[in-house]
Amino acid sequence: MYPDVIYQLEPALSHYTIMATLNPSNHTIICSMRFNYFNSESLPMDVLVFNVYPNAFRPSGYIAVDDVHGVGGEKLQYQVEKTVLSITLPEKVFPGLNYTVTLDFKVKIPPREYRFGYSAKTDTYMLGNWFPILAVYDEDGWHTYPYFQDGEAFYSEVAIYDVSITVPEEYVVAASGWLTGEESAGGYKTYHFHGEPIRDFAFTASKNYKVTVEQTENNVTVKSYYFSQHERGGKIALHVAKTCIELYGRLFGEYPYPEFTVAETSLGGNIAGMEYPTLIMIDHRLYNTWRSLELVIAHETGHQWWYGVVGNDQYMEPWLDEGLTNYCENLFFEYQYGPEEMQAVIQTTVKMNYLIYVDRGRLDQAVAKPSYAFGSPEAYFQIVYNKGAWIVDMLRYHLGDEKFFKAMSTYYQRYKFKVARISDFIEVFNEVSGEDLSWFFEQWLYNSGIPKLGSEYNVDKGELGYNVSLSLFQLGSVFKLKIPIVIYTEEGSRHVFHVWFNSSSGSYSFIVRDRPTQIIVDEDNYILKVQVFTSLKQARLLKAFAMTLISLVILLAASSALWGYSIYKKGFEEKGKKLSFGPNFFTLFPRAVALGLRERLTRRPEALLTILTYTFVSGASVLNYLLLGSGAITWFMFVLGGLILLNMHLTIAYRMRDEIATYSALGGNPSNIAGIYISGNLSSAFIGGVLGVLWAITAYTLKMYFSYIRVEEIEIVKGSVYGLLFCIVVSLVSAIYPAVKVSLLVTPSILRIWKLPKNKVYITRTGDYAVELRLPFRFPIEWFKDLVTYVREKYNSSIWMRNLKWECTPETAILSFDRDTIDLVSGREGTCNVSIIAKRVGESAEWFMKVQSKGTIYARNERIVHQVADLVRKDILEWFCLK
Repeated sequence: MYPDVIYQLEPALSHYTIMATLNPSNHTIICSMRFNYFNSESLPMDVLVFNVYPNAFRPSGYIAVDDVHGVGGEKLQYQVEKTVLSITLPEKVFPGLNYTVTLDFKVKIPPREYRFGYSAKTDTYMLGNWFPILAVYDEDGWHTYPYFQDGEAFYSEVAIYDVSITVPEEYVVAASGWLTGEESAGGYKTYHFHGEPIRDFAFTASKNYKVTVEQTENNVTVKSYYFSQHERGGKIALHVAKTCIELYGRLFGEYPYPEFTVAETSLGGNIAGMEYPTLIMIDHRLYNTWRSLELVIAHETGHQWWYGVVGNDQYMEPWLDEGLTNYCENLFFEYQYGPEEMQAVIQTTVKMNYLIYVDRGRLDQAVAKPSYAFGSPEAYFQIVYNKGAWIVDMLRYHLGDEKFFKAMSTYYQRYKFKVARISDFIEVFNEVSGEDLSWFFEQWLYNSGIPKLGSEYNVDKGELGYNVSLSLFQLGSVFKLKIPIVIYTEEGSRHVFHVWFNSSSGSYSFIVRDRPTQIIVDEDNYILKVQVFTSLKQARLLKAFAMTLISLVILLAASSALWGYSIYKKGFEEKGKKLSFGPNFFTLFPRAVALGLRERLTRRPEALLTILTYTFVSGASVLNYLLLGSGAITWFMFVLGGLILLNMHLTIAYRMRDEIATYSALGGNPSNIAGIYISGNLSSAFIGGVLGVLWAITAYTLKMYFSYIRVEEIEIVKGSVYGLLFCIVVSLVSAIYPAVKVSLLVTPSILRIWKLPKNKVYITRTGDYAVELRLPFRFPIEWFKDLVTYVREKYNSSIWMRNLKWECTPETAILSFDRDTIDLVSGREGTCNVSIIAKRVGESAEWFMKVQSKGTIYARNERIVHQVADLVRKDILEWFCLK
């Protein structure tokens, strides 16, 4: 069946004859190429222009041209400028005539996992776009596009290829065309490949290849070259490729070559596969992920029809092959696993991806644009691949299967082995469909924007059944839409209606016999749209909820800041000297706000404040990830959140280090100090992390619901895991510094710490508030004089201490003084009497402290007493640590 086609085209084709020797020792290819040029243009040519793409990889990869000769062996003038080789011919070649040039050149292969490169990891060569290939000449002149790293800039006519590749005999070669022979000599093996009419020639070589082969129903030989450790993946690749060759052949037209090859390679980065005529390269990372492997092979095999057989300018009109092939992968799932599976795949891999991209604030663009014009690799992929495939799915819905596939088949047959443009594609569909589809392609291919669709409905009981009144409305730009309306009834029936909607609002009526239970606009999500809400009431409710939430947050922050500032001014002044609220580094959480929240929530709020901060930071970070993905802004939010949490931990640890040291659960082991602090951090991080993740998921799910976007569960799981890990890691890191510092404060004397009993709290006869507590240590009563000396030094340097007295006997020692302070809540001054008592017990002594309010009525409150008790206990602990 193939010779008829080949003989028919052969007189009009140029012919490449290449002899190439691969040298793995220095990663080079030594080549000699004889190129027989056939002038199929309408004017004589005196210059031949080739694309030499390896020069885009300088200095690690390039083509070095040694000589160029003409028909009689004479040297020809040539010029290489970046990726363009121009050869001046000695005479003009008129239309319908041939001219042969011979080129000797060396190719340097870059050490890079890519479609052109060498992978040391898998010891594999990927040789795509490796030789001088004639540029396309048309009314615009020679097309010499720059190499496009994030997509394809390849544009070439079909030709005849005879390529001989010599490699060390331990290497196996997979290539374009079909194998016509092989021979071995002197430790080397030469493979001979022939291909016609094909648009390019590529090959791979590896010492790790195994191969498996099958025949299709039309006797096409399908080969799968795979790494020896991926036998199962290699067989799956073979099955998918064979199925696609048969399926696309039935849908579009027969595959016109005797062989097709799938080769496992190392493409690196974000590249999963790469297409060449009769050969596709698949990255090795997919050979353990079956679903992704099926998707990519189905996509790249589709390129054999769209790019391989029907050519297009991939640089200027990338949708014409990438949009069609991205839809082909969904056709594979439809015919292999059924329509429901196809819908699941296209919703998650194409439509959801694109809607999330747009929902993250990215700019929507027209599809029919050059590859370089999209601004970023992400935009290029989302617009050309995903939006492009969605447009093809809409076109199929609009026309129905019969007309759609007939038009695709007509397009394939008419432009087989030629170069087509988008205008040709539109012309074929207009012709086959019998209608003018200019509005469709103008709206979806050449213009940007997405319909914002809303709906409301009402159901009434009528004489003939139930009347369904449906109102549709569009926000912003108005699009012409054919929309399916699905009505489910109590009896289990499903009614489908199709309505045309091309205005800002419209009303429609339907009658069904049984009571409707569900009314769905575009159930299968055929129409490219953002359904921003399902009713105007929901839209207003969502807006009101959002405004209320924002107002509460603003009010909470403002009131906390004002409250904290007043406390900061009144409660932390000591004769004009302001005391800092914790260390001065990493102070990203405002001190006034932190202090205000601390005093507003509870008197001892460290754990609660930690949980609330974790909840806010983790929730904000996870929500940011779900909405924006793993970009620079998201990572900045994670880092910023980490610094906020770290500052909070350092501040609390700075204030709490002494209380940690005297905590009752120490049990005499200093190593428990760090453990208690870290475990407390982890528990707060886990609780706060869970709460944060829950509110983030709730907010994200509500947003997606009101946007009529199916929530992608895998993204929620990933975001949740990231949020929890984020909290735990930050907790561990931030606990290291405080834990170490607290541990260093505690001397070996801590081994003598006893369990701290509960404080005794009572009201004295005079109505004063008093607290008695036993200090958590035992040491000889003789140490009392050292304590007196320590307290006297502080007494002499402080205006807050008065009336210092002490007495010491062999059995009892008493130290007393008055201590002034300020109530942090009311800002009132107060005075307490402090007594430190030591009673001899055997060789050591028990130590007690009593704090009692005195003086004005403002001092008669527990806050003053507890503040003084904390301050004095801190002083005693410092003295104890020095001892």
